[in-house]
Amino acid sequence: MRTLEAEQPPAGCTAATSARKNRRRIVAAFARTPPIRQAHLFTAPIAGRPHRQVPGRLLAALAVHSAELGARRILVESCSQDKQDLAALTGALAQVGALERVRARVDRPHAHELLRAADLIAYAYTAGGQLRRAIDSLVTVHRVP
Repeated sequence: MRTLEAEQPPAGCTAATSARKNRRRIVAAFARTPPIRQAHLFTAPIAGRPHRQVPGRLLAALAVHSAELGARRILVESCSQDKQDLAALTGALAQVGALERVRARVDRPHAHELLRAADLIAYAYTAGGQLRRAIDSLVTVHRVP
């Protein structure tokens, strides 16, 4: 995957304006030659739920869906909840009998270029507007209750 570098802002341009332009440029370049064919985005309401319930449910849904699609590996970016994230993934895989077929792994942020693709997809989707439209053809959204 090609790495896109941020350019220096032109004279008289604020840093915020320059950052927005760079993000649009990066998303547009990604959309022109995406390193992936499809992306699955899992969302769930968070209001009124315990802090760790939603991420666990989303990861479990991701694991089951990935197993159904025939995935052999799930790679999740490390955060402060690695043990819980791995437990949610492997627990869901075990429930559908896919623990031997699908390896789940948590790795440090940006350790793999596809983690960058996932970050870009998530950013563009949540930003909405033109950025979401740029990646819309790649994304299937799954709403988890």
